[in-house]
Amino acid sequence: MSTTEPQSNIPATEEPIGRSVLNLFGVRPGNAYAYEQKAMPSVIHFDITFESTHDAIESLVLPPPLKSDRSEPPIVTISYFTNAEVYAYDGRNTPYQAVMLTARTQWGDRKGVAGWEFVDGLYGDKTAMDIMGPWGLHFGMLKKFADIKVSHTGAHEFNVEVIRRGKLLIKLGLRAGDPVDDTELRAFNQSSLGVFGVREFPNVDYTGYIERSIVISDPVTEDRVARAWHADSGFVELHSGELDELADLPVNAITGAYVYDSSSRKEHFGARYILADLLDEHHTTQAPAPAPAPAPAPAPAPATH
Repeated sequence: MSTTEPQSNIPATEEPIGRSVLNLFGVRPGNAYAYEQKAMPSVIHFDITFESTHDAIESLVLPPPLKSDRSEPPIVTISYFTNAEVYAYDGRNTPYQAVMLTARTQWGDRKGVAGWEFVDGLYGDKTAMDIMGPWGLHFGMLKKFADIKVSHTGAHEFNVEVIRRGKLLIKLGLRAGDPVDDTELRAFNQSSLGVFGVREFPNVDYTGYIERSIVISDPVTEDRVARAWHADSGFVELHSGELDELADLPVNAITGAYVYDSSSRKEHFGARYILADLLDEHHTTQAPAPAPAPAPAPAPAPATH
């Protein structure tokens, strides 16, 4: 007598989401991004760049096995941003704020950025953005829940604190200045880089992987940064906590600061693709040919989440 349960005749993409582990996504694979607007129409970034070391970047910013791009200075971008109007897989608004760390990396002849972030509910409710944990796994970017506190210290000046498990991990601040001109704004857009990630899914008994891959989204160099401002008086303080040894990431010198309003199209998420299968001993490349590298620009490349 067979103990096998009868198989459903309903295609997997059409089954109700129910209590599936995909419940927070709201839709089954194959049905996501069925809306017209951008996934993130307006994200207000407050960025500070600082010089660190390549070794520390590889240990504390980039997901392994990605390495720091040693053809570039060891620059880290730390970004506080607010994302009040963001639409996830099923089109629900998922407002959140974050502090993100990114740095330049490369895989083969592809160059880009990668990193991770602390996330918090924008209006104090973490359950409003509980998709961020699963979203990070799917996207290939670590996202950790934290308490993010913002204090205005002047008309255009503020400080941000990241607290996790009762410990202060990050404190940063800057002062927004004059708007950038049209030439600088074009340079901002042209300096956009592809965004790497590392997807890692363990097998059922956690003894290996069913997927471990390098993924990437191509750069968007048009219609991404709508407005930008110069900034100064930037500072960054890093401290350590459980699983977050950020005090070991040197802040050797502040190298720049900007404020800008950016957007991300849903294709940034829906058109992400595998660059290398790390379970294949030959690291099989599955990506199209790389796009031409953008011309060098004085502004730091805006990070994308």
